[in-house]
Amino acid sequence: MTWKLGSVPVGESGTVTMTANVRSSAPVGSAIVNQAFFTGEMTVSPPTAVTVTWVTP
Repeated sequence: MTWKLGSVPVGESGTVTMTANVRSSAPVGSAIVNQAFFTGEMTVSPPTAVTVTWVTP
């Protein structure tokens, strides 16, 4: 997914929420990796985030 945020003032923050469905056939113990990146013309050190969710019975 891609969101075009437009101009984001310095020091501002926000939240984007996404819901996903996982197939019931996904093996227990499988990792579901969610990655987020922020890029921009004047971004010196873009923030990133990685979250791992494990499939459980």
